[in-house]
Amino acid sequence: MLDKLSLNRFLLTLLFSGSLLLLLAIGLLSYNTTQLWIANRQKAATLRQSLFLYERLFSLLKDAETGQRGYILTNDSTYLAPYQSAIDTIKNYQQAVLQMPLEEEEKAEVASINNLINSKLANLKSTLEIRQTQGMAAGIAAMQNTNGRLLMDRLRSGITELQQDVTRQIRTADRTMILKSQQVVYFQIAGSICSILLVAWAFWLIFRQMKYRQKAMEELENLNLNLEQRISERTNELQAALEELNASNEELNASNEELFTSNEHQSVLLDKLNQTQQELQMALRAARMGSWQWHLNTGELHWSAGLETIYGLQPATFDKLYGGTFDGWKTFIHPQDIDSFQATITETIQEKGSYSLDFKIIKPDGSINWVNSQGKVVTDSYGEPVRMIGIDTDITERKTTEEKLQQSEERFQIAIKDSPILVFNHDQQLRYTWIYNNPAIGRSEEYMLGKTDQELLMPEEAEPIVALKKDVLKTGIGKQAEMKVTLNGKPTYFSMTIEPLKDADNAVIGLTCAGYDITARKEAEEQVYKSEQLKKAIFEGSADALFLVNAQTSTIEDLNKQAMQLFGYKSKQEVIGRQGEALQKYPYTEEQIQEIMREIQMKKFWSSEIEYISKTGREFWGNAAVSLISVDDNSYFLIRIRDITDAKIWERAIARGQQELLRQKQKTEQVLAILEKDNERKTKELEEARALQMSMLPQKPPQLHNLDMAMYMKTSVEVGGDYYDYKVEADGTITVIVGDATGHGLRAGIVVATVKSYFQTLASQCTVSELLHRISEGIQNLQIRGMYMGVTVIKIKERNVSIASSGMPPLFLYKQEVYAVERIMLKGLFLGSALEFPYQYTSMIFEPGDTLLVMSDGLPELFNAGRKMLDYDRIEDHYRQVAHLSAQQIVDNLVQLGHQWAPEKDNEDDITLVAIKAR
Repeated sequence: MLDKLSLNRFLLTLLFSGSLLLLLAIGLLSYNTTQLWIANRQKAATLRQSLFLYERLFSLLKDAETGQRGYILTNDSTYLAPYQSAIDTIKNYQQAVLQMPLEEEEKAEVASINNLINSKLANLKSTLEIRQTQGMAAGIAAMQNTNGRLLMDRLRSGITELQQDVTRQIRTADRTMILKSQQVVYFQIAGSICSILLVAWAFWLIFRQMKYRQKAMEELENLNLNLEQRISERTNELQAALEELNASNEELNASNEELFTSNEHQSVLLDKLNQTQQELQMALRAARMGSWQWHLNTGELHWSAGLETIYGLQPATFDKLYGGTFDGWKTFIHPQDIDSFQATITETIQEKGSYSLDFKIIKPDGSINWVNSQGKVVTDSYGEPVRMIGIDTDITERKTTEEKLQQSEERFQIAIKDSPILVFNHDQQLRYTWIYNNPAIGRSEEYMLGKTDQELLMPEEAEPIVALKKDVLKTGIGKQAEMKVTLNGKPTYFSMTIEPLKDADNAVIGLTCAGYDITARKEAEEQVYKSEQLKKAIFEGSADALFLVNAQTSTIEDLNKQAMQLFGYKSKQEVIGRQGEALQKYPYTEEQIQEIMREIQMKKFWSSEIEYISKTGREFWGNAAVSLISVDDNSYFLIRIRDITDAKIWERAIARGQQELLRQKQKTEQVLAILEKDNERKTKELEEARALQMSMLPQKPPQLHNLDMAMYMKTSVEVGGDYYDYKVEADGTITVIVGDATGHGLRAGIVVATVKSYFQTLASQCTVSELLHRISEGIQNLQIRGMYMGVTVIKIKERNVSIASSGMPPLFLYKQEVYAVERIMLKGLFLGSALEFPYQYTSMIFEPGDTLLVMSDGLPELFNAGRKMLDYDRIEDHYRQVAHLSAQQIVDNLVQLGHQWAPEKDNEDDITLVAIKAR
């Protein structure tokens, strides 16, 4: 009994001692937590102060940059005052930050930001020195240097990162302190409860220990009985499970036999499939085609051997050399086609469709081939793209043939241009479908297309022509014939060649015809015919030189007076009996004479231009026309010689003229090349001006608790003069400006830059109407003739709105309370005018839900394909329907309205939209 009492006394002492130690630990933990809380509050205050100083530093840098820009553009030293004030304040703030008690990590970040600030100050100073020493143009160029903007971006990024880091540290410290405070409270409560419980437990343990021991023994016996019963039941369950397992093994053996039989059948099918794939690959290679498969999830791209051959690779080398990826494929695409190829693939995947595209590839050996690629997207059961499959075909030969065909057609057009040849096509109804080189007809191509010969010619002339053409359509055999038609009131003769026009299946689908104007030849032939009827009268009275030559002996038997005068002979006896070719400067060879005789025998006529020599030695050119005639059953050559020396001189002059024209053409091409380079230079200047214009715009709208704002600008093909900006003051007042400068190009950009400088400098110092007046004076100081600007200025302070506008379209105010749109029209002259004019302004209360829309005239004056303007009424109607949306959604809807009004058409003027919604 004494042993049990001693044991209880020891346990009681132990429990009370544990309670006392627990209370002491609670007090010590509370003291440490309080000291840590005080230290964290001091560190958070220091970090917040450093952040406030850096925000002020960044704002001062922007003020300094604005003052610098104003001085560079206007040379007004007034802008240097805010610049110098900002510089001095920046240095004082930098010293204040460096004296703060910061840890090593914060000090490193502060040092990095200070270095960026110093670099930006040096950049501003160097730009001012360039303006003062080298002039405005050099100053603007230095101002546009991307180093300044890059430093501001890096500084903004550094301050943002520091802000995020400080915020993260403060939040982490706050969470840690809250957690520790909660732990201390919990520990105090738990410790107190534990102390009470320990004491109570000590007393309870003394009185209840024996009772619990007895009860535990009874429960232990019951547990032993239950355990024996459960062991018996588990043994029976295991015996039944063993029997089921044996039955399952027998079923599994039967399934294995069926699977073996199925595998043999699949092996046969796989052999047939492999054979089919081999035959397919052989067919693709024979057709210069190759297949590919691209797994979109894994990026794996598999090429067939035929496709590798098309791209100039050895079989099974695409994966090894190019990684078997889509990027590896793109290395083969010609630079001229890579953008369209990438866009087509991307669009096909997005639309889950198919494509067909021709493009050039560069093989590893440097050669360039043409390929037609056809592909299709394969989707899974959920409709999501999982892979693409396709076939590429080598179409180099087809493309080469097309280029040669085009070159051949161009040579053909050049060859027959200005010649007496008319070329045209008919369809099966003998309507004219194509005409080339028809000036001699005296009728335009537009007039003839779609008409038939019956509609264009007199009935008696059209009937034989149509009959001949119908015969060619019917038989498919080409024909030639000479035809007479009346054109411009005169008979005109054509030597017509008519050939069937066939399709790929050799079926006749029309006619292709060529007509050679032989009117001059016909007239000559008719003259010869008349001369045969009136031989003697014409022979003697002819204005041309005529010779009668014996066809058998080739001797001259007679000549007229014109022949004697042309060749310088006084009597016929000097010539009669001589060989006809003796009068030529270069007699014909025997072979040439035989050829001429054969032609005369066949055609009864021969003509050529021959160089002759007279009795006095005068050399001249003659057009010789030889006819075979019969007189008293004797054959003679009637030779007509016409002096064409003057014509030959003209021909040589024309040839020289053509050479001179060729030289002039080469000079013209050189001038065009110079003009093209000048155009490239001007295009580059326009791009630089556009970059200047876009750099002056804010990159994102302000984030204000009382306003929701959205801004949009789309520049025109040329650089315009639209501009928008805003400035937020320390008390939350925001000033918004929207402007539209007259004209385009770099001059408009200079005006915009000037307005931006005045706005950033004076926005917080002037009322809206005073600001218009000061900006107008600044534009006048530029002294750029004919350059003005319309401007709207809006100042919003809490719910009070002030608006001044001059030379700008009306503003649209949506009132949420009455669901109505009101036009605010403030008329006035363009800023920059020398005329004195009081600028109109208005004010209002901006209630939550009210929305103000400001825009330039680019959207209302947007022309569609029918040259109709979108106008203000349509914009107001559409704005009324969407004004309840957010500011960004309102702008997006108006932009979409412009796209629908003039789809795929470049805007002729800048489009600017600014939406302001009160929250």
